Amino acid sequence: MVGAYGMNYSEVSLVDDPEQYWEWITFQCYCVIFLIFLSKFEFPFYSKTHKALDQFKEANKYVYYLILFIAIPIFLILLFGVGIWFFS
Repeated sequence: MVGAYGMNYSEVSLVDDPEQYWEWITFQCYCVIFLIFLSKFEFPFYSKTHKALDQFKEANKYVYYLILFIAIPIFLILLFGVGIWFFS
């Protein structure tokens, strides 16, 4: 089947499985509620961790940016690439 996005692309209808969409919508609502909760209250662990990261960033800018822009993307690519390969 050739769709607007290429070969083997299938459109999903709400009639097929409506529960799947409500699970996704409730998950998104829970995420929004959790973020609002985190923004309204201050947690000591999060504030200490954020201050420690700021201090590390100011003291070691080159190491911080190497980790942020090189190490973390490589780690995520390996994690998801191996995960997709392993579970397929």
